[in-house]
Amino acid sequence: MTPKEKVTLKEQIEFLQQQTDLLKQSMELQVDNTIAYLNAFENNLESLKVTIFNRKYNV
Repeated sequence: MTPKEKVTLKEQIEFLQQQTDLLKQSMELQVDNTIAYLNAFENNLESLKVTIFNRKYNV
């Protein structure tokens, strides 16, 4: 290895910390997206219940 290619332990740790932070942000976004999806799914179910009720009673 040339001196230019050497990576210090500190640099490796900093890189891993950055990667960990990015992974954490990614997982937080995934959770937010899942919550939004579930809320939309719940709203669709409520709408379907209303539609079924209206058809059943010809409203």
